[in-house]
Amino acid sequence: VNVTELGAVGDGRFDNTAILRRAIANHDILYFPGGHYRIRDTLRLKPSTCLVGMSPITTRLVLADRTPGFHPAAEPKAMLSTS
Repeated sequence: VNVTELGAVGDGRFDNTAILRRAIANHDILYFPGGHYRIRDTLRLKPSTCLVGMSPITTRLVLADRTPGFHPAAEPKAMLSTS
């Protein structure tokens, strides 16, 4: 499923966390068109989850500066978690 059809926005500002969590819960293959998809917390993938991006240069999951739980950098937290 194309994540933008589920409401995700790749503008680098919109918080996609809830939309992507629902997408992971309901679909096995998620396609990300080019864009910067901001999240604010770890996304936990199912064993069957497959993330497909348009390009490693134009498609990215990103964090806002100083996102709680990911800052400071000395205390790293995963953006993605898999089984």
